[in-house]
Amino acid sequence: MWLRYLLRRTASGIMLILAISSLASGIQKAKATPQEDLIDYYYKYFMYSLPEDFYPNGLTREELLKMVPKATRKTGLISHNEIWEGVILITGDLHVSKEATLMIKPGTIIFIAANSDDQHSGMLLDIDPVNPHEFFGKDYEFSHIRIRIDGTLMCIGTPDNPIIITSNSTKPTLWDWEDILIRNGTIQYTIIEYGWGIGVESSSVIISHCVIRKMLQQGIKMGFGDSPKGISPIIMYNLIYDIGHGPVQAEDSSPFIAHNIFIQRKTRSHELYEYLSKGENCGLYVKGASIIEHNLIMSGHTAGWKRGLLAAGGIGTAISIKGNATIRYNTIIDSDCAFELGGGSPKINYNNVYNISDFLMWVHAVLEEPGKPAEKAIYNKPIIDVSSNWWGTMNIDEAYQKIKIEDKALKVNLDPIAKYKIPEAHPDWKEFQ
Repeated sequence: MWLRYLLRRTASGIMLILAISSLASGIQKAKATPQEDLIDYYYKYFMYSLPEDFYPNGLTREELLKMVPKATRKTGLISHNEIWEGVILITGDLHVSKEATLMIKPGTIIFIAANSDDQHSGMLLDIDPVNPHEFFGKDYEFSHIRIRIDGTLMCIGTPDNPIIITSNSTKPTLWDWEDILIRNGTIQYTIIEYGWGIGVESSSVIISHCVIRKMLQQGIKMGFGDSPKGISPIIMYNLIYDIGHGPVQAEDSSPFIAHNIFIQRKTRSHELYEYLSKGENCGLYVKGASIIEHNLIMSGHTAGWKRGLLAAGGIGTAISIKGNATIRYNTIIDSDCAFELGGGSPKINYNNVYNISDFLMWVHAVLEEPGKPAEKAIYNKPIIDVSSNWWGTMNIDEAYQKIKIEDKALKVNLDPIAKYKIPEAHPDWKEFQ
């Protein structure tokens, strides 16, 4: 019920509550109102009707920024337990040491100083050949804030009193601050926006019931570079949209991803939409044995879909998989490519997949990334089972025509094909009311 509270006391919020009340009555009358109609109803609501920028209790961004002058300033090392409440302004890189716990109370508003870092710490950066548009100078890290949690973070709001983590800029961008790296803890009922992303570094992390939006790279990332591998954090009941590289990217990790709503390009800003259509923007990327279930995924259509890369799927791809992921009971809609496969033995069943412009599935034989040697995609079985999915058609031959397989030794089995939308293939709508 958290979005109901989040949007209350605004004109758009009142309209939302009325719409949700109507939908809730529709759910109660499931026998009279087919669930597949509710899937489309919710899809249209979250894609088109939900305000692009919203804050709790009817706050506008202008009203929010008026709170900055009274904020308590924080920077540097936190080596003992702290409790934050009220209004906070982080002015430089923040490090919570292993022995410390940072607890953030419901309703706390945390501003991060945009394009600034009074600690002046970081590393020199090189241009990423895949994403040169994301290079803002070698010394970017010295002027952008990183929040590192080596101890424990308890950032837990409530449905009617969420936490806000945002930039202090009047004209925020996707790169106003660097990232949050969390080793242990929970982020719940929190709005997070205008930074590079959230890095998860252990299986003990839970991120749920959050709005994560307008981030330069990943909404949530794990396993890349020197980060710990083989972790399995929990990511549930989140609304994540307008993210540069995709809502969740997991390298050599197996997060549990369930009951989320992911929208790659929700924005109505032409400039932001074009920016989000560059580089390796995709939906989910998982290299591991994740369980991905009951999500609504909209990766978006682009002017020109491109094949995926080693580190992520192509623009307009909903899910890019390399490994033994289990993908079930999701609805994937409005994308250029539903699935990109890069090896392993994924299980893909009981999903709704429709309004896909180019490929239902692209099965790669070789994975390539600029500046690195090509990597052969290794599959555990010669036949990939993707049966019992709804592909937007009852004609199995029509579905096969939209599958591209690079290696002739591999086969994809669609049979049996679902004849209708699978009614259980969606998030728990009640959690978003």
